[in-house]
Amino acid sequence: MNDRAATTRAGELLAAYSDLRSAAGPIHARIVADLGTRLLSGTPLPSYQGVTPGLLRALISLDAPHVPYLEDPRQLAPHNRSEPWNFVCNQLDSWDDLSGPQRLRVAQVLTKLGFWQLVIDLVSAQQTGTDRPQSRPLAFLHATALFRLNERDRTGVTRMRDLSIAKAMDERLATSARISAALNVAVHYARTSGGIGDAKHWQGIAESFVSSPSLERLNPLLRSAYWRGFALIQFVEGNHAEVTRMMLRSEDCARQAIAEASDSESLAALENMNAVLETRARAAWTSGDLDTAERHFRHHLDHDPWDPKPHVRLADFLFATGRIDDARDRYHRAAALGAPYSIYARARLARCTSIPTASTGNG
Repeated sequence: MNDRAATTRAGELLAAYSDLRSAAGPIHARIVADLGTRLLSGTPLPSYQGVTPGLLRALISLDAPHVPYLEDPRQLAPHNRSEPWNFVCNQLDSWDDLSGPQRLRVAQVLTKLGFWQLVIDLVSAQQTGTDRPQSRPLAFLHATALFRLNERDRTGVTRMRDLSIAKAMDERLATSARISAALNVAVHYARTSGGIGDAKHWQGIAESFVSSPSLERLNPLLRSAYWRGFALIQFVEGNHAEVTRMMLRSEDCARQAIAEASDSESLAALENMNAVLETRARAAWTSGDLDTAERHFRHHLDHDPWDPKPHVRLADFLFATGRIDDARDRYHRAAALGAPYSIYARARLARCTSIPTASTGNG
């Protein structure tokens, strides 16, 4: 463990998960720091797309033993707390006295920090109804927590679907919110075995919302997610040409979102581009377009170089296409960057070492 800690940078690059303020490292860690700043200042919290893995906190502590493993922010000694971290602790101590919106803000930050069990413990079943719009966001976080802690238990994912359906059909909500909810339902069914018919049904509902206002009048971030989400339906059906067309539109919108983003919107736009580039790369690989796949895998890495994930994705591609030496370099870099991919990257490095290559010879 100490050898691993000496060769990874997880403690440094993912420090935001322990202080809510270290604005360094991969995009997802910078988002955590942004949420800490916003929570402390009282400014609105964006709806970031990324979901923190349930094991991330444990994996950070494995890579960096000086970072304590916590299941509750209050377990961190008071003298080690940053200002935003201490604010969260104080809010948790006053949970019963918080308003619904205040609870939602704290729960949003807790989920991004990976405190999934704590969210379940805080948000009782009485707070998770679908009939009241004001209760749905907190209920959705509760359902997400159930799913993240046990992906084999479908209770959480079914609950997320039902909440999204209720949101999509609520005529009191803004069109953009209803489109986003319908998109979530369509993606849910596209990922469900035998659910392609239901996915297309919800795609049609989302398209009906777009008619007023037109799709081009929506913000580019939502348009990017719109095209990426519905590309999944085409992917499931094996329509690779249509996947490419939709993902091109998604990427165009993603680049527009980055170009037009204010300082407060930039991280959301960068996060979205991460998802777009990875999706484009994996879709091209599946369709057999290896040159395009490699180009997007490398673009993904260039876009977020401090995140081990794009290094691992490129390494897996290089390994599968027979470039073992190049794959080894990427796995080594991913292992050095650390959690949550250090264990996987080291295992793949060992696999690379066991295979004779042009540089090592085969006797």
